Amino acid sequence: MIRFRVHHTYEPDPAVMRALGDIAKILGRVEKRLMALDPVVQKVLDDITANKNLVEANLAASNLLAGQITALQTQVADLQTQIAAGVPVNAENLAALQTGITTLEATNAEIPAAVSAGATP
Repeated sequence: MIRFRVHHTYEPDPAVMRALGDIAKILGRVEKRLMALDPVVQKVLDDITANKNLVEANLAASNLLAGQITALQTQVADLQTQIAAGVPVNAENLAALQTGITTLEATNAEIPAAVSAGATP
């Protein structure tokens, strides 16, 4: 069996080494610029999240009001049906209607503060 010993020393190409050094410098500058953008990007993301929460709170408030308005419309329609049938409106009917109106007014009054806080009223 014959064995060969090869001793070879690799000498890096100076042009390649300069190019790699240039790339490392460019990457360092890019990294610094990205790090400088990080607070700006975070602020934009925070603003987007706050706006999303505000929109969701407004939507929830609108849905709540819509439900209460629908309930009042149903009460009024029931009263109109009773009146058309000759049934007199009694104090209980009027009290129920007044309760619905009071609830709607209270909800409507709560909405601005709740929505500005990003909460559902």
